[in-house]
Amino acid sequence: MQIIDRSEEIDIDIGLNAQEQEPKVEQNKKLPPNPILEEMEEEELEKENVLVEKSPKSEEKAFYETLTDTEKEAWDRGWRTGKFFKGRYKDGTPKPHKTAEEFLEIQEKETPVLNERNRKLTAEKTALEKRLEEMQKQMDVILNVQKYAYEENNQKRFQSLDEAEEAAILEGDVAKVRAIQKQRNELEKNKISFNENKIEEKIQEEPKSQIQPEDKKIFDNWIPDNTWFYENSPMRGYAETYFSTLSERIPLNERLEMVTEEIHSRFSDKFNNTKAPSVETGKRGINVGKKQYTYNDLPLDVRQTCQYFARKHNFTSEQIKQMQQNAVNDYFNN
Repeated sequence: MQIIDRSEEIDIDIGLNAQEQEPKVEQNKKLPPNPILEEMEEEELEKENVLVEKSPKSEEKAFYETLTDTEKEAWDRGWRTGKFFKGRYKDGTPKPHKTAEEFLEIQEKETPVLNERNRKLTAEKTALEKRLEEMQKQMDVILNVQKYAYEENNQKRFQSLDEAEEAAILEGDVAKVRAIQKQRNELEKNKISFNENKIEEKIQEEPKSQIQPEDKKIFDNWIPDNTWFYENSPMRGYAETYFSTLSERIPLNERLEMVTEEIHSRFSDKFNNTKAPSVETGKRGINVGKKQYTYNDLPLDVRQTCQYFARKHNFTSEQIKQMQQNAVNDYFNN
């Protein structure tokens, strides 16, 4: 029986298989880098950078441990020494270095002064906040007084037109009726709305303290009788501040009259006259808790506003009482 020797074929196959696998190894070496591995490498680099950034703090901490107790106390309060001292003036020149003892001694002297100054500043801030709060409160009450005065006066004007129209109809005067109707339409058209949204829009469009160009003539006519406006700076400053608190819904000529009255009241010694007599006040009041508040307890500015509108619109006794009672309710209920 013939024996077939296949060893050479096997060797040849093995060699071929080996040669076929070698290129695969080369191909594996040329594969693109793994993105996951790249991300891990970047994270490691970031950690190393953080450690490098924190090293100055570590160095400072190590330096702190070498200080004496006095120096540590000064350090905790902001004192620095050695290469950590970086004190410089605004022009860049270095400040003289102080020892820990000198630094603490200065602080012991200045801290009480600074504390007292801070206490005063805090007290002044609190007082200012209270003044602003009180001013806002008064302005809100004054605004309501103005609203009441305007509505009462407007109602009186409409009533007067109604009576005049009725009389004209009875007389058969068509032209007069039409003229009255035109007046009523104009009055209705120019009627001021006290809607809060419209008020806010008006304030945004025209700042309170500004006098519009079309009102310049009114202002120029007011000046000759109020020469103090240009002659006395304190009075002018007070007048401008008071004017800025008045609602723009009040016609300019009326606001200027209110300014004149306020100045003559506050600076009566400058005009050699006494304060204007007060409108009858009565006993209008309100109970808040256990205390009874009356119209006379209202701030002066609020009372003067009530007096002004009462005289301006020739209010009846009942209208004055109602206006004053409204002011008391608004102020002491807020």
